Amino acid sequence: LTSNRQAPDDGFYTPVAYKGAFEATDLWIDKWTLLAANGFLGSAAAPDPVILTISRSGSDAVISFLSQAGYRYRLLSATSLTSPIAWSDGEELAGNGTVQSFTVASPGPVRFFRVVAY
Repeated sequence: LTSNRQAPDDGFYTPVAYKGAFEATDLWIDKWTLLAANGFLGSAAAPDPVILTISRSGSDAVISFLSQAGYRYRLLSATSLTSPIAWSDGEELAGNGTVQSFTVASPGPVRFFRVVAY
């Protein structure tokens, strides 16, 4: 579609080269909305929730979980759960349908962990 109309220059609108809410190559609601999870957007469904098992190997902590093929998993850590939580990025793994593990060296500062899938 073409148009000679311009977005108002008021700090709210962002000029773009397409009409509507979605660019053909950047569907910004993909992977995090209920529409995506239920397959309405033509993308993969959201990954299953990540359930962690934490064990020890010597002085290290081993954080294990069942992965799904086609998703990536990132270990995040924080030293406090006080809001707002400042999560720090850690290692990343590719899911393959098997149990995957992150090994965290110990001893160290007390940390809280989470694994996010995308």
